[in-house]
Amino acid sequence: MTDLVEASIKTEAGTPRSIAASTISGAIGKVMVAVVLPLLGLLIWEITVAAGWFSGRLMPPPSRVAVTLWRLWNSGELLSHIGITTFRVLLGFIIGAAAATIAGAITGYFGLARCRFALKGVLPQSLWLTGC
Repeated sequence: MTDLVEASIKTEAGTPRSIAASTISGAIGKVMVAVVLPLLGLLIWEITVAAGWFSGRLMPPPSRVAVTLWRLWNSGELLSHIGITTFRVLLGFIIGAAAATIAGAITGYFGLARCRFALKGVLPQSLWLTGC
């Protein structure tokens, strides 16, 4: 079996290149895209607000967001806001899961309820023929 470093592939220019080097450059390219594109988007966002093309009231520039986050972190308010938001998300999940569980149990137990809860516009007609 050929060693990975000694194995080579032909590039578009026709020059041989090791598979290991090709794999490393591909990984670096993916990381560069994953890092550079979001940073480029933030830079364009900052420039458009600074140039006055957008007001920044609806979506403030990243610099203002960073300053606000820093102030909230230093004052200790950020953790309380995160806690409150997490509580609301968990409460909503619990309420939604309980409602879905009850609806699922009713739908599974009673055939008439299954027909009432069925989304007839989404389900195929062959499922409608099951007694609904």
